[in-house]
Amino acid sequence: MITQYRSPTVLQLIRITTAFLIGAILVILFAAQTHAETPGLSITMSPSSTELHAKPGESATGTFTIVNQGTSSYPALLTVAPYHVEGVAYDPQFTLLPGTTDAASWVKLNTTESPTLGSNSTTTVTYTLNVPAGTAPGGYYAVIFAETNPTPNDSGITPHNRVGNILYITVDGTIEQKGTLKTPSSDTPGIIFGTNADLGVLVSNNGGLHFVTTANIKVKSLFGRTLFAGEFERYILPQTERLITTSWNNLPPIGIYTLSRDATIAGKVQSLPDRYIVIVQPWVLAFIAVIIILLGALAISSRRKKVSKEKETSDASV
Repeated sequence: MITQYRSPTVLQLIRITTAFLIGAILVILFAAQTHAETPGLSITMSPSSTELHAKPGESATGTFTIVNQGTSSYPALLTVAPYHVEGVAYDPQFTLLPGTTDAASWVKLNTTESPTLGSNSTTTVTYTLNVPAGTAPGGYYAVIFAETNPTPNDSGITPHNRVGNILYITVDGTIEQKGTLKTPSSDTPGIIFGTNADLGVLVSNNGGLHFVTTANIKVKSLFGRTLFAGEFERYILPQTERLITTSWNNLPPIGIYTLSRDATIAGKVQSLPDRYIVIVQPWVLAFIAVIIILLGALAISSRRKKVSKEKETSDASV
């Protein structure tokens, strides 16, 4: 059975076009209405980290500022949570590790209400750190969160944004500080084929207090010219290892280079042995392969011509 196709009439085309335009207008109106009912929320906190010092049984105070750069007002929800990290990538965790001290319980915010931030406004909050008597000297860690806490809109969606201020707490006393600079397990390969290279160091803290490390990573040519240099400051928490990495982009086409790395660990500079890295980009390999093939072809052609000439000479002499 053959079904015959019939082209739509002018009236049908008008109906289809009208329905399409009405649908497009409804989509645009709905999108505009949704955007109007869910205005953007903005919240920032300063500082993002704070160093606090106190002796056992004593206290310290601090402040932080919350800024609303958005167009909507909202109450800011303030909370305090424990802080630790996991893995060499330093994934932040806000739960209490079993068997550890809850330093978050030492922090008391000097406000019992959620401050309301109007549009383009700033609020400063004071807090007190009370270190219990008998606390062992060392490093303890917590984080103060400020979170947008608006009322739900008509769609039932309540957007939330959260920022934090990490508290690096030092309980004064005799504290051992030590650490080691190590080569990462996934270190930069000796031969690099590509346009980018990952460079890094691994810093371990074997002591009882955090420290700030300054890691330096440099790449130089064999003639001493610096092609890449990076300086990175990072906190290293006690009994952890942190991987500090960077990326060297737009590598040279080909060459041999020297990689040098050092870091300040517990106040002393430690260095890794310098090492050579060879860089060969794929297009260079392809170019070299083409040259080798051409030279090989020329050699074969020359050899054939020589053999042919020798044969002609031999035949002529006969």
